Formats: sequence, C-alpha cells, structure tokens
Amino acid sequence: MKKIKKQTKKQNRQETQAEALKRRKEIYEAKYPETKKDSSERMKKIRRGDKLSLCQKSFTEDTANKIGLSQRTIQRDIQIAEKIDSQVKERIRNTELADNKKELLLLARLEENILIEAKVEANVETKPRNKIETI
Repeated sequence: MKKIKKQTKKQNRQETQAEALKRRKEIYEAKYPETKKDSSERMKKIRRGDKLSLCQKSFTEDTANKIGLSQRTIQRDIQIAEKIDSQVKERIRNTELADNKKELLLLARLEENILIEAKVEANVETKPRNKIETI
C-alpha cells in the first residue's frame, strides 16, 4: 500500500510540475510579451539591431536559472503539458505511463503529428498525383 501511495505521489508531482511550468510560462509571457517566440516586439528589436542579450531573458532561460533545471528539461515538461490532450492525461493519470517522461514526450509528439497530418489532409485538394490517375 505504501508503495502505491509513493508511486501516486511521484506521478502527481511530475504532472503538477509540468502543469505548473505551463502556467508559469503563460504568466511570464503575459508580463514579457517580447519573450514569446517570433513575437513582433522581439522581431522589432532584432531589426533595429538591438542585442538579444539586452532583451528580457526567454522563459526557459529565466526559469532554468531560478529553479536549477536545464532549459531543455523545462521545454520538455512544457511540451508534455501543452501537447497532451486533457482527456488523455486523465486516462493515463494513475498508470505507469504517467511517470515515464520519455513515453510522455513520445505521446506529446505523436498527438502533435496526428493534428498536423489532419490539417494537411483537410487542406489538400483532391487533384490527381500524376498523369496515370487522370486516364
């Protein structure tokens, strides 16, 4: 019983860490909109020749310095929090998968690829691919 409680706490910790980082990113980007990737403010500064080091630090850089994780770890946690659908998160919450960051990343990337493929298929016109199909 203690082992189950310990595993559940660990799973909940990982899940809440990713969700907390996601929420912190939302707040940070609201406070510093120029830190968003490809933001218009950031692009203006680049065009003016301002050094990016003089600009506000990116969310991942700032957070990594404050909590002692690598920037890449923070990016992965946010990818997991943002890309995995809430219904999927609920279904896997108390499983071994919920505690396996490598598998969660694969799941996040899989869901993202499926969405991209669906958008591409929806936008593709039904044109013949080659001359043989037209015959």
